[in-house]
Amino acid sequence: MQVEQFQAIIIGSGQGGGPLATDLAEAGWKTALIEKGNPGGTCVNRGCTPTKTVAASARVAHLVSRAGDFGVRTGPVVIDLPAILNRKDDVVEMFRKSVKKSFKNVENLTFISGEARFTGETRGKMKVVIDAKTDCILGCAILAPEGGEVMSALQMAMMGELPFTEIRDGVFAHPTMTESLNNLFETV
Repeated sequence: MQVEQFQAIIIGSGQGGGPLATDLAEAGWKTALIEKGNPGGTCVNRGCTPTKTVAASARVAHLVSRAGDFGVRTGPVVIDLPAILNRKDDVVEMFRKSVKKSFKNVENLTFISGEARFTGETRGKMKVVIDAKTDCILGCAILAPEGGEVMSALQMAMMGELPFTEIRDGVFAHPTMTESLNNLFETV
């Protein structure tokens, strides 16, 4: 079996992963987008889309219940919960199909239905730009599962104009990221 090589592998087809994978592929990177569940991530499947769809039905019921205030006569408002939930499911499915279709014709992008796993020590990439005179952090880019925690610490250091050593010597919840920071800063 031949293993396919990619320049970028994006895990998750949600609001961050999908656009990132598309942008990288359109920039010429051979990109894999791996999704273990339904396309679209949390927003489409369990968050924004189903919630707002059900909320829209509630809003319509509320408006109809106030029809008399606007000189419109109606009968009693009847909530048909199974119909509301069916509509929600239909809207979610429509969004899922739309998300998946959006990846089909993107050159250099391979959509993979399956679960991604890290099998080695490499868990992402990190780049930090440091001012040579002040040792202050000027900018950073992190692509890693635990990147949010490190990014927050680096942003605080940047806002406080702290030297990189303040971050380098910090203790993080994810030792692999701490080690990565220390390894990165050892070269400076």
